[in-house]
Amino acid sequence: MSRDGSVETWSSRFEEPGLMPAACADMVAEAFPDFPYCVRAPASRGMRGSEPETFLCQALSRVLVIKKRRSGYEKRLFELADVDALETATTLLASRMSFYLRGGDRVSLLYNTVSSYFFVPMIAAFRRYRALEAPPERRVRSIRPDPFADLVRTDYKYHSYAVEVMGDDELAARFYHPETPVPRFLDSSRIISSYILTLSPSMFYGISEEPPFRSKRMAEYSHMTRYVPLDAGVRFEYVPLADERRYRMLELRSGGARFRYPLAAGEAERFDRFEEAVRNAAAAERSAAT
Repeated sequence: MSRDGSVETWSSRFEEPGLMPAACADMVAEAFPDFPYCVRAPASRGMRGSEPETFLCQALSRVLVIKKRRSGYEKRLFELADVDALETATTLLASRMSFYLRGGDRVSLLYNTVSSYFFVPMIAAFRRYRALEAPPERRVRSIRPDPFADLVRTDYKYHSYAVEVMGDDELAARFYHPETPVPRFLDSSRIISSYILTLSPSMFYGISEEPPFRSKRMAEYSHMTRYVPLDAGVRFEYVPLADERRYRMLELRSGGARFRYPLAAGEAERFDRFEEAVRNAAAAERSAAT
């Protein structure tokens, strides 16, 4: 609740069906033989838009999302095997989680950033099911014991994010793109926001600010993380631009998911080496799946 008790803001976990609305409890019982891990995000309205009351439930390989509408509760049930990418985005106290499903659909929910710890098990379940079960013979040796140490002084923010996101996963390759000036018209302070792309033997991770471009004079408080299993057919393609002298636009494609990253002209050679690592790892994943 807010300080005056009038607005509910924080998410909460439900550990038994009796605490849920009856209609939601029935939907959960139909989807799972046992009561799953279940989090409720209250209705919200803020800088990321508005969202109705939402229940996110997960057990084993299945996810159930229930949203409250005017006509009642509606549900969306899907398997983790059908998720091409998982995305989390945060700007100050507003956060969003999105599941990009096979076929191009996206299922999202908003929640207060203070409650983010309730959603960590969802991310862990997705990674565990789609990425971290790679057979030992397909795991790739890390580049070095601390592959992000050089970022401590140059971009500590991305050092921290990369270490946190990768966790115990093994790093196979990485590409860091620094802030790069790309002035346009009267805006001489326009830059490409810095970002880092990392690769494990079976998962691509994209860590960035939400706006790919911003003014150097403006502070940015957002960050976004994308978890993309390589077995979904990950590949990079270039999006044609009218003027490609200063930068090109990369598009990461994974099933129905599309994510864009600007690439400054001076970073192209380093990115080509990273892209080759992605192609090789994705090919190994597809070969292992057949």
